[in-house]
Amino acid sequence: MKRLASIVTLVTIFVMLVSLFGVAPAQADGKLRVFVQFAPGQKANVEKALNGAGAEFHYAFDKLDTFVVSVPEAALKGLSRNPNVVMIEEDVLRYPISIMPSTAAEASAGDQVVPYGIDLVQARDVWDTDRDGTVDTGAPTGAGIKICIIDSGFYTEHEDLAGVDVDGYDGNLPWDQDGGGHGTHVAGTIVAMNNALGVVGVTPGTVSIYEVRVFGDDGTWAYSSTLVDAANRCAAAGAKIISMSLGGSKSSRTERTAFDSLYSQGILPIAAAGNEGTTALSYPAGYTSVVSVAAIDSTK
Repeated sequence: MKRLASIVTLVTIFVMLVSLFGVAPAQADGKLRVFVQFAPGQKANVEKALNGAGAEFHYAFDKLDTFVVSVPEAALKGLSRNPNVVMIEEDVLRYPISIMPSTAAEASAGDQVVPYGIDLVQARDVWDTDRDGTVDTGAPTGAGIKICIIDSGFYTEHEDLAGVDVDGYDGNLPWDQDGGGHGTHVAGTIVAMNNALGVVGVTPGTVSIYEVRVFGDDGTWAYSSTLVDAANRCAAAGAKIISMSLGGSKSSRTERTAFDSLYSQGILPIAAAGNEGTTALSYPAGYTSVVSVAAIDSTK
């Protein structure tokens, strides 16, 4: 049986990267990937200048007055002097946050188990107060709420996710595939069914899930701009909560502005702070408009 609780993705996040800013790697053609913010009403002029500089366009975020492009390093100085360019900022990297290993009880075969985190966040105090294993009559369950997960995909054939209302957007790969298991584990923590299999989720099988895939099966990194685009797709799909088990050590003004905007629209972004037990900040979890969630063990 494939079990959510036993899926552990090992993600190497300390990678030697060399670039202008010491974070994002230069591409094979020597170009550097950056956000270019233009002055209001100057999109066409800056687009022309970027084309003249040999830029490769990735995104155009009109609400942020920003292009995301890869440009030759030699062109950056000239672009920074363009009076229509407000800011040029590195497009930093974002990684999946490694999943905490399962406890022995959760990893064992047998009936459904309740991960310790479910009761630590008092989830069953909401929908199973008498602990009889069934949802209490009339209890709030999250039905009618859409949660968007930005991750590595969603394995739709998983037996503990059967019947979940799920849709998604194909990023670099199809959203309904997940060879690495990271995104499926995150989804299961949220919505695994209350049945005789595997584990039970915080809100078992009741919320709707919208999956936006940004990571491959091997846990490779994505860019900050990829995350901004994914979050915008979450909002367009009608999600009220965005779940991100991902992050990076470098902040981004453009990314922060994007999440501030989503929060002002009534959308709640939630991101992982990491499992390392350090005081180091992770982003987007480090922004004031994003709820930061860190891990504790079963003894708190």
